[in-house]
Amino acid sequence: MDRKSFIDLIDSEQDEHFKLLQAFVRAPSTNPPGDTLDAANVLRESLERQGVPVGVIAPQGASKPNLVEDFACGEDDDGDSSGNGGGKKVVMNGHIDVFPVDESRGGEWKHGRGPWSGHNDGKLHLGKGRGGHEGRNGGECDCI
Repeated sequence: MDRKSFIDLIDSEQDEHFKLLQAFVRAPSTNPPGDTLDAANVLRESLERQGVPVGVIAPQGASKPNLVEDFACGEDDDGDSSGNGGGKKVVMNGHIDVFPVDESRGGEWKHGRGPWSGHNDGKLHLGKGRGGHEGRNGGECDCI
């Protein structure tokens, strides 16, 4: 797929991308306490809707899951498209927890929306965590 076709595809699915990002921002993932189960489930459900098999490992307990996917992405170096050959692999790694909100400021944000709103005014997409690793993880799930 060439660059223009890729951009056109993203643009044509813009509403779905924003809905995923909104759901992800709205899912609790504040650390401490580090409970990211709801946020992980948003990403897991998105991947599963796209037909990507998702594994979950939780060495630190059920409230702190890690999502693991292994999927075919075109052909390996040997022409095999099963994803089991000797071709190159991509690892997408990041965290989905966010810092707590400064309650001494009442949780107010510049645009009058709360940090968990996920509000999209057509120009800005507002919400805590949407610009760090957290937002990139949602974008990575969308790109798959």
